[in-house]
Amino acid sequence: MSPTTYLVKLTPSGRFAFGDAPQGEFGNRNNYFIRSNYFPQQTGVLGFVRHQLLLMNNLLTEGEKGISAVNRKEADALIGDKGFDETQTVGYGVIQNISPLFIMNGDNFYFERCREICGGKPVQYDGHRLNNYEAKKGFDNLLVSNTGCFKQKEEEVFISQEQAGIRRENRVVTDNAYYRQLSYRFSKGFCFAFYVTLQDECNGKPVLFNNSFVYFGKQRSIFKMEVSKQPLFSGFTHEVYQSQPGSGKYLCLSDVKISNEDLKDAFVIGETEPFQYQKTTNNTASHYNYKKRSEYSMQLLKRGSVLYIKKELAEKIKADKAFYNIGYNHIVAVKQILTH
Repeated sequence: MSPTTYLVKLTPSGRFAFGDAPQGEFGNRNNYFIRSNYFPQQTGVLGFVRHQLLLMNNLLTEGEKGISAVNRKEADALIGDKGFDETQTVGYGVIQNISPLFIMNGDNFYFERCREICGGKPVQYDGHRLNNYEAKKGFDNLLVSNTGCFKQKEEEVFISQEQAGIRRENRVVTDNAYYRQLSYRFSKGFCFAFYVTLQDECNGKPVLFNNSFVYFGKQRSIFKMEVSKQPLFSGFTHEVYQSQPGSGKYLCLSDVKISNEDLKDAFVIGETEPFQYQKTTNNTASHYNYKKRSEYSMQLLKRGSVLYIKKELAEKIKADKAFYNIGYNHIVAVKQILTH
């Protein structure tokens, strides 16, 4: 069996939302404000790919809550017998690896660089302090292309869409509670994208993975999925993004798992992102991306964060294959960002 790498583009048909973060007023248990994240968790991307493989290879029908007993053995071979597990260092069935989710517009790839510019000036760490940083101004939230020539403010790409006075559904409702929801739509021409490497065959049958219209994210947001074969992305983080090996400055292209012990040897400009997951098997209802109260949780460094670390620690981060193989822990040594 030979592997094939695909570039998958996901263009939303309208608004979209990922991973809500309910917020209530102090002392009030009711949550009235749900804010979408810009990006889904990479475990969500893994669940999405597993789900599409089941649908496209006729092992599941849309709306079906679980895999039938007659199809389970074949499904286990196709997508693996369980969902994400931080102890699993090999692929999931025919899924060998997945890249970090990123943004495209035309042929340009965009990644977050949100901790490197303040008031239009490059922020530099000289080993002792940050230069050109003013807390009152904060950082400029930028999306920068792989060529470094195209820069967009995140809020100009992710257009916020707020709805108010919506009844809460699929939750326990008391006193007819209402809430506000913040979701997003893309500015014209932008879409999500990621790479995935799949084995061509499973149990002697060709693996089908094609263009389609799909549901992804909260509220069953509709996306146009375009799939095209691409060269293997073994050097993904260096080929896609301008890099400068040996600079000691690393950009997080994805959320990153790093231990508190290792953080003692790092200087970090960034913030954390809560990460939660539920261990599931193909016996679990809606197994491919089923979620209830998370059994496992931790804090990850958020994509776009900057690390000043030694090469040895950078290699250690990327060596965590359970996370790296599904698109976490992708970092790249970068040169100073240009402001013009």
